[in-house]
Amino acid sequence: MPKISTARAEQNRLALENAALACFVRHGYHGVSVRMIADRAGVSLGNLYTYFPDKLSMFQDVLTRLSEDFLRSDNAFLRYLQRCDFPNDLPEMGEAIAENVERYRDYMKLMYVDVVEFDGKHISEIFSNLDTKFRAVLGPLFDRLGGLGPHGATDPAFAFIAVYMSFYQYFILTKLFGARATYGAHKDRKVVADLATLFTEGLAPRKRRR
Repeated sequence: MPKISTARAEQNRLALENAALACFVRHGYHGVSVRMIADRAGVSLGNLYTYFPDKLSMFQDVLTRLSEDFLRSDNAFLRYLQRCDFPNDLPEMGEAIAENVERYRDYMKLMYVDVVEFDGKHISEIFSNLDTKFRAVLGPLFDRLGGLGPHGATDPAFAFIAVYMSFYQYFILTKLFGARATYGAHKDRKVVADLATLFTEGLAPRKRRR
């Protein structure tokens, strides 16, 4: 049997991973067989087993590849981090997160497959220790800010993560789950702007002039 080049082997492996991703996103993990993946990729079972020993290794490799791409590729949120001026640029953060949710739809769907079928075993680390992860990138900015909030007692890293998670939750609900009018009849840009105002100005009602 002729030996294929390393580049060709990588192409074949990627094609199998993409076929596996399409199957897992549509049918879940336990609803997919190795044969289904092979058929989707247009290869024989024997050819598939040349690259992967079993279905679980395919799921893990697909999730690892997408996680690395999400964390390290040139994407909207990483570009935002490079020019971050928190907390003065919350609308820009929201727009970057909206773009990322759209770009990584299949990855985020696969996360839910992992949560439902593996109790989040493979993706829990992504969201663990966010404080440490963001401090590694934005530590100097957080140090300059000191404390936030009306009494200067809120840790900037805590505030950053709160805003980050709020925007992600909204766009996952609307773009992945298809939820409508989550905050009433507002467009995405209006929701982002109002959330930004809420975070920067707070909930306390303004005192009325007598």
